[in-house]
Amino acid sequence: MRQTTRSRWMGSLFLAALLLGLPARAGDGLAVDEIMVQYPAGFTKVLAWDVAPFLADPELGEGVIEPLKAANHPLVGLVRTIEFFRIPPQQVAYVAHGQGPDVSSFSVIAGPGLPHLMGALQGLRAAAQAPGSPFTHFELTNIDGLPVAFVGGAFGPVAIEWAYIPTEGALWIGTEVAFQPGRPDVERLRATTQLMIDKLLGRRSAGTFSELHTAVQVRGGQIAFVRTSAPGERPQEPGEQAMAFRVEVTPEGVYGTFALRFESVAAAQAAVERLRAGTSPYLAQDLYRAELVRVQRTGRTLNVDVRADLTGLVGLLMLVMPF
Repeated sequence: MRQTTRSRWMGSLFLAALLLGLPARAGDGLAVDEIMVQYPAGFTKVLAWDVAPFLADPELGEGVIEPLKAANHPLVGLVRTIEFFRIPPQQVAYVAHGQGPDVSSFSVIAGPGLPHLMGALQGLRAAAQAPGSPFTHFELTNIDGLPVAFVGGAFGPVAIEWAYIPTEGALWIGTEVAFQPGRPDVERLRATTQLMIDKLLGRRSAGTFSELHTAVQVRGGQIAFVRTSAPGERPQEPGEQAMAFRVEVTPEGVYGTFALRFESVAAAQAAVERLRAGTSPYLAQDLYRAELVRVQRTGRTLNVDVRADLTGLVGLLMLVMPF
């Protein structure tokens, strides 16, 4: 990995979001558990990113953002939204992206104020009405007292529908994508938007994505992830129930700390043996390779430290949250 000095952005605390209130990111890294509990039931994975240092550092931009752009990774959509809405990167506390099997994906850009976001949406309305625009419609409405913009368009072979919920301190963005002549699932997008609004308003019926204990174990870092593991997830060990990680990018390399929970002590111990033998999927994948630094088992849970490089980091993000 190339050596460089990576200064960490230490932003000021940002305003609480309307009604619910978003947690401020502590100076020592992401509080992924506080981000995660803002997602309602139905979401099973959340990826959070302290994006400002990556936007400010050309080497990080080249090594991480550009490859993610080439792969159309969900995080890149947030970078493009920051750029399109002209949100100063230093005002972005973090971005996060959540997914679930039966809900539309929903992202958040935490930090910008409501006046800026409403102005940006008016700019998007103008863009949607311009001659030759790829956007096909723009509808600004009000749901339970919150402004919501539903926007759609066709971009080459891809049709996209968005739902934007601006609040004081955050922009929530729901997305549905389909390759033409397919049609994005607009009904699911609107249903998930209502679910997100219910969560923002604190309604108990919304429930919570609740892998809290696993998420607490990976507080900190510039990138953090938590999921309830399901069949087909990558990387994954046999018998795995939940996984989370945090990533630190330093001049010496990329360091990741994983927290894994298994269905039994035997499954956890078998995973330890594969890690030590170098055969675990958490060390070797077609997109991601890492070196084991340390593994510790406590009952059914593992704490695993690995070392990689920027290429490995991009591969890991592609594995856990593919397009």
